[in-house]
Amino acid sequence: MYSFSDILKRPSLITSIKLANFNWFDNISSRNHVIAFFSFLLRFFTIEVLRIMGIKIIYTVHNKIPHDKKYLKLNALFMRYLLKRSDRIVIMCTETKNLIQKYLSENEMRVKIRFIPLPTYTGIYKEKLLHIKELPNNHKMHILFLGMVRKYKNIELILRLARDLSNMDIEFVIAGNTMEDYYKQEIEEKVKKLNSVTLILRFIKDDELYSF
Repeated sequence: MYSFSDILKRPSLITSIKLANFNWFDNISSRNHVIAFFSFLLRFFTIEVLRIMGIKIIYTVHNKIPHDKKYLKLNALFMRYLLKRSDRIVIMCTETKNLIQKYLSENEMRVKIRFIPLPTYTGIYKEKLLHIKELPNNHKMHILFLGMVRKYKNIELILRLARDLSNMDIEFVIAGNTMEDYYKQEIEEKVKKLNSVTLILRFIKDDELYSF
């Protein structure tokens, strides 16, 4: 199994590939319009080259609409294109069929769609407690947010709750990496006024997850 970056580093690997599985490939996002457009073209070119080489395309549909809503029409156009060009389409909830059936025929739906629900990840991560130096060392009740820290996830609601419950014995922990420097600075500035919030804005390794 190879990642997209592996192929870019070693293009010769592509000759050994029989199928390509795309996750979040329909999410085109950038603060720069030119970069977003070229990203669209690159993804289109990638799919066409793979098909010419006889490599099967698997498209996993994660979201009804993209998290970054700046290029909704472009993302919707590319989603429709992926649905048509994919050999198989993985959906993780049955409601996704209602979205897809607008763009595919009944026969395409029958042949392409595969329902694979989201896993629970139970037993995936090693159950070993590690010392995470950034975690607060107290006996308060902890409320944890763990994952990518992005604007669409409404981290501000957690900060508002922390402010409203500031007189209670509760500690809020926000842990995860950030993609946008400007948003990271926004969150850090808002947390300065909150004594009950701990920020751990970095990538959380797999072996650390159990300790949170």
